[in-house]
Amino acid sequence: MAVTDLKLPIHAVPEMICRFMYCTDPKISKCVDTYFSAAPGTMCGIHMWCRQGLCVKRCLK
Repeated sequence: MAVTDLKLPIHAVPEMICRFMYCTDPKISKCVDTYFSAAPGTMCGIHMWCRQGLCVKRCLK
């Protein structure tokens, strides 16, 4: 899944997945906080990934 495919609440931005992840609850058809963060190395933007709760640039060598 691409970062642009994420269904986040209007106040959320893709970089926030490094600290808070959201998902759609099919029972209520709303986006809810999971109280978990994305795993280290998860894409959070173009050429960016999650490290220690932050969205940081990937070093491309």
